[in-house]
Amino acid sequence: MAKKANKPAAPEGQRQTPEEQQKAKADLLEQGKKDGKLDARDIAAKISDTPENVEILDALYTELGEAGVEITDARRAGRGRTERRVADRRRRGSRHRRPELSG
Repeated sequence: MAKKANKPAAPEGQRQTPEEQQKAKADLLEQGKKDGKLDARDIAAKISDTPENVEILDALYTELGEAGVEITDARRAGRGRTERRVADRRRRGSRHRRPELSG
């Protein structure tokens, strides 16, 4: 099933209304509870990290934590897997080096 595109928090320079923030919070909670995890980028896409949104974000993170929803960062997770693959290749490569040619 195709993943739904995230609706941006609000056009640049515009603030979300309290109703829009509550709707975004409810959507994120629903998604997190369904999947058991939520990517931090999904949260930022729906509710921008600004001083005006501190209270709603704090409430959202609290509710997500109480529901046992894991907050992930897909970019970091992906980078970790790549780093492990590179390290594995280096280890394998070091065991299969060609002998030095003597002159």
